[in-house]
Amino acid sequence: SFLILAVILTTLSLSSCMAMQSEPTESAKANFTWNTTDATEASLDLLFPNRHQQAKISDPDDKILRFFVIGDWGAFDHYRELSSATDALNDLASKHEYDHIVTVGDNIYYNGVEDIDNRWKAWLCLTVFKKSALRHILIYPTLGNHDCYVNMYNEVKLSQYDYQWRMLENYYVKVTPLKDDPKKFFVNFMLNSCMTICPKGNVYQDDNYECTRFGLLPGGNEVQAHFAWIEANFARYSNDPDVAWMAVSLHHQPFIHPGEKLYLIPLMRKYGVEIIFTGHEHWNEYSNQEFDYKMRLLDREYGDVVLNCTSDEIFTTETRESNFNYGEKFHQFTVGTAGAIWVDKTCPVLDMDVNLVYRSIMQTGSMSVEVTTDLFSASFVNGD
Repeated sequence: SFLILAVILTTLSLSSCMAMQSEPTESAKANFTWNTTDATEASLDLLFPNRHQQAKISDPDDKILRFFVIGDWGAFDHYRELSSATDALNDLASKHEYDHIVTVGDNIYYNGVEDIDNRWKAWLCLTVFKKSALRHILIYPTLGNHDCYVNMYNEVKLSQYDYQWRMLENYYVKVTPLKDDPKKFFVNFMLNSCMTICPKGNVYQDDNYECTRFGLLPGGNEVQAHFAWIEANFARYSNDPDVAWMAVSLHHQPFIHPGEKLYLIPLMRKYGVEIIFTGHEHWNEYSNQEFDYKMRLLDREYGDVVLNCTSDEIFTTETRESNFNYGEKFHQFTVGTAGAIWVDKTCPVLDMDVNLVYRSIMQTGSMSVEVTTDLFSASFVNGD
């Protein structure tokens, strides 16, 4: 695996004015026992000959919190590509200690876990996380459109059947203490974008149609309850002096989907949440936007062609590293190629309500994130 793009933010801390009790978090290195039959163990030995090797031993001098982000990954019929993507994660986790894995949706194609009592697709896809250095790292999922088509709540139930899968609600907050100062926290709001693309007053009919496929009424009670929860938790953690960083993880890109442009981005702007992990589009992309930007495309995802290119990889910067101070921009990281169920063409580039910096479909991939109290670094890695 190798770095193909890095985005680095630096900060002293989030401004805050009120203290609060932080929620306890589970250790991603807890001791779990995985009970399987001898036949299953033998099969996994054939798939992953090195799976009994140890993950990176905790180093007390290592003061960097690390976690992975992976999206659009659960394609059982593209198992080879998915396994290649997680090979890269396994390699990194054998060299450095990683705390957890975040998914940004489309966890199980094509219709999520349709029947919790017949979950073989989920079992097969999750075997790629049983590799040597990954098997004790907990997975914190968010839901994508494919997870919501039949019964989104089955992926919550899946937590009862796989020791890594930690999804107790269909949206929740992941609070992780930082290693260089355990009294400070990285707060990740794990949103359900099957609901956030469905607010009241959304004029984008394609998403409204999707809402009906999810069994949701646009602007209905479940949707309103989720947005109320989002604002309450944004307010809560933005006023906590122990919160060093805040991010959202969700499937549909907030700077692309009109309903999220109307309702989610203003809440993020109000409470200072500037980091976005997302998926849905089947490419790896980094884009950003100014805080005072006025949305133009409120009735559609994309506009007209602005760059008539043919490449599989696009850069609008001179190097593969971009550096920012905290508070300069919104940062949107799209990680949508891990399963390679299909890839979306990078070109031509269509007009968006966000500044495109990097986009690639050259490899199945994922993201490695490193965080301290004053530094955030996100790097795309490929599956080669």
